[in-house]
Amino acid sequence: MTAEGSWIDWILYMLDIVRESATSTTRKIGAIRTCQDDIAKRARAVTPGGRDARFLAVLFEQPCCRISTVVNRCDVSRQTASSWLHALVETGILFSSPGSAMRPNAVGWRPSNAH
Repeated sequence: MTAEGSWIDWILYMLDIVRESATSTTRKIGAIRTCQDDIAKRARAVTPGGRDARFLAVLFEQPCCRISTVVNRCDVSRQTASSWLHALVETGILFSSPGSAMRPNAVGWRPSNAH
């Protein structure tokens, strides 16, 4: 590059890579926001927890969500957290995980196109 003096070509190449990466990332962010909006809309229709911004945030922070996490983050009782999660499982927004010693009573979320 320096021996041939092709700095301009190299800079243009790097700028093109940055542009492509930014475009791809912007599309992914848009898809995530669309999924979040869809799940929030569906969750509001089936449980009071669907109107709680902290609860909705918990659902998207990790691939699995435990009742204890909802209790701690949303300042609700275990019964309320369980009710919110089970309502979302019953409607297909979330799915139950068989549980294990590492993740007892965990649930995961389904993408918006899975309903």
